[in-house]
Amino acid sequence: MTLTPQQEQELHHCMLLGLIQALHRTQHLTDAQFCELMAHICNKNAEAPPV
Repeated sequence: MTLTPQQEQELHHCMLLGLIQALHRTQHLTDAQFCELMAHICNKNAEAPPV
């Protein structure tokens, strides 16, 4: 299966979100760390060019 660059970026974004949520659920991240990482990922995604 070949992914377009946009699909690949979206896949990485989803994997990061899932990983951060799992770490938060298992108490490996504090609420503050979780919020900081989520904000960082969402801001990075917002900078991506629109489809």
